[in-house]
Amino acid sequence: GLRVARFVMLFKVIYPEVNAALEEEEVEPNEWVVSWLEILLCRELPVDNALRLWDSYFAADTPEDGLLLHPYVCLAVMENIQG
Repeated sequence: GLRVARFVMLFKVIYPEVNAALEEEEVEPNEWVVSWLEILLCRELPVDNALRLWDSYFAADTPEDGLLLHPYVCLAVMENIQG
């Protein structure tokens, strides 16, 4: 949906080299984006931090509102990893 499209758009801008490699290998975004959005935080953050983020998402007025932030958080985590 919209979250995936936003993530892909931002990913292409922030990580053009990685995106180019994925496109060169003909890997479609629907083959990798959802799993990255689902597991990136749990893989890269301490469990307590990941749980706190998910709690924050669901504490919003609606879960959809809280999850709008998720793609941006994932991109920030990825940027921090690359440091």
